[in-house]
Amino acid sequence: MPSPKKKELSDEDYLDLFKIGDKKYLLGIYQDGITVYKQQIRALNIFQALFNTKKIKPGYTIGIIGGGVAGLTFAAACLKSGIAVQILEKHSTYLPMQSGCDIRRIHPNIYEWPEKGSQFPHATLPVLTWKHDTASNVCKQILTQFKKIEEEAKTKHGKAMLFDYMNCNKISSIEAGSGPNSNQIKVSFTTSENNLTFFYDVLIFAVGYGIEKGSTSDGTKPSYWRNDALGQSFLTEPSASFLVSGDGDGGLIDLCRLLILDFSYELILQILKNNENYSKLESKLLDIRKRGINSDNETFLHDEFSKIESEYYNNVIPELEKRKLLRGNKVFLNSRKATFSQALDFKRVSLLNAFIAFILHRQKKFEFISGDCDEVMEREEFKEFKKVIRHGTDKESVFKDIPLSNDNMDQLKKIEEAQKKTFNNGIVEPRYKFADLIKLFYPPEFKNRIEYLTSDTETFSSYFSNLLYKGINSQNEIKDFRITLHRVISLEEKIYFQQITPYPGNKDNRYLGRVHPLDRGIVGVAIKTGKPVLLTNENQTSYEKIFSELNLEKEYLVGKQNESALAIPIIAPVRVGKKEYEATNLVLYIDAPSPNFFTSQTLGLIVAILSGFLHSINEMLVNGKVTMEPIEFMPPKFLNQSKISKFKNKKCYYDLTGKPCNLAYEISKLKFKEFLSFDLNYNSLPGV
Repeated sequence: MPSPKKKELSDEDYLDLFKIGDKKYLLGIYQDGITVYKQQIRALNIFQALFNTKKIKPGYTIGIIGGGVAGLTFAAACLKSGIAVQILEKHSTYLPMQSGCDIRRIHPNIYEWPEKGSQFPHATLPVLTWKHDTASNVCKQILTQFKKIEEEAKTKHGKAMLFDYMNCNKISSIEAGSGPNSNQIKVSFTTSENNLTFFYDVLIFAVGYGIEKGSTSDGTKPSYWRNDALGQSFLTEPSASFLVSGDGDGGLIDLCRLLILDFSYELILQILKNNENYSKLESKLLDIRKRGINSDNETFLHDEFSKIESEYYNNVIPELEKRKLLRGNKVFLNSRKATFSQALDFKRVSLLNAFIAFILHRQKKFEFISGDCDEVMEREEFKEFKKVIRHGTDKESVFKDIPLSNDNMDQLKKIEEAQKKTFNNGIVEPRYKFADLIKLFYPPEFKNRIEYLTSDTETFSSYFSNLLYKGINSQNEIKDFRITLHRVISLEEKIYFQQITPYPGNKDNRYLGRVHPLDRGIVGVAIKTGKPVLLTNENQTSYEKIFSELNLEKEYLVGKQNESALAIPIIAPVRVGKKEYEATNLVLYIDAPSPNFFTSQTLGLIVAILSGFLHSINEMLVNGKVTMEPIEFMPPKFLNQSKISKFKNKKCYYDLTGKPCNLAYEISKLKFKEFLSFDLNYNSLPGV
């Protein structure tokens, strides 16, 4: 997401923001941007800075206090990089805050609305990535991947790389090691079963943000991540009266839940988008967001919202009424701020939550009351009201049971001051590049560049490649062939193609997501020309020369895996204003260990199954079963035929549209209705 350009800190300066003491680092907790996704980005930022500065390296053992989302993300990066980990968690499970919570939904990007990509439901992380869902289900996604990473690390290194100590109810001491452990940190702690002492090369404090202020363990005032019935109808009464205290995102979300049945961001955005003026509204809100980031005026959002023409959003309340989604609850929003306009402070609340609250308040769906929460609750008029307290978390409590030295406590105060000076309106940018971090997870000899790919894209595309693999396998005697799909993408303003399926029948998924420049291989030729390419090794000299011209290493010819290769492009129109041109959108690639693999029967089957795949995608897009993010680049126009014509003089090239293949008509039908990003998302969930 766009953010104000600031001078990039060096790794050392960045780490100073989190350094409690020698070999001790804190993940957070005083910076803004505290969503699950942003905690993960910050954990990976700190991991890479420590790795770059050689403060952590393979062979080390890292101690991590806390098994929440930041702690597990840091641990996963360590395990992938050959670094052993011990996690000390006071609860009996990982992710104790969000696990089991079914009333909250977690979305990686929605708080950046209406920026481009803000509704993209996938967290684009190199480890422990996930897709928007209930908090409980997001935890399941993360834990499934973490378990897999643990097992892979154990297999790779021939020993356990992760040790976790749950029910760690007391850390009795943290001190410098001595003797042979003088370069390590000595930590003594107690679990429900043992008193233990270990030495760590680095100690990470992933202690989280604490429990919400004012919450109680008896359920009368549940914390934000505890399940409650606020979103449901009340069985003993048609409606109820509520006092919601707190003007941050948590308070505004529960305000919306009490006023709107089945509240979700998806619901509200869908209604807003149905307004014919949505593009104008989006433009105005983008401008407000851009200017608001640098504003110190706490009434800025309310002032700017008030200037927006009401017809841009006045369909929201009538549509909710039409759908019978407006609840009859009487709700007051309480804040220490003197006015509602001051309560919508952009430094404390997302633009989306603030705008929804603004619409509801303008339509008099709730009232605002200023004052101290305790004093307001004691007023006679509110004594019978149900109370919802959302005053933020108690960050000071997280170190209550951790024995830090006086020097460390003094440094913690300095860290707090330094982190607060980095305020960035909740924006946490990755300091790492996805591909660079992935490189740390693979051996040095692995030279491929890997970039992000959504799990939905992999799942959907793999279904097709597996289907095609089985079809060919059933009628072709030659085995050991490979099938992949490649999409056209833009990275750093250059065009590449990316492998979006693993090889069917092969458990090695390292190549999934790898990218190549367009001057590489017959996939690149198919993209640049829009023409299918079939090569067969009928003349070794010619074949080797073609491979050299395609910028392919000689290793591709070793073992006779690539005795024949096929690339079929799928074309799509690209619209530029009122004009359009055609470009390659997707390429099917198949290679085989025999020059006789691609018989007329096999080619016909490939084209037929590929045609069915395209039809399925188009149908699912029309029916709304899947969506794809819009592209933000201009795909390359087709070059002339020179790239292919130089192959025509060699005995190894075949034109699928001419004799003996005669597939011109069938291949001409392999087109999408529009150029697709293949950042694919299954729309199987009811809300955001």
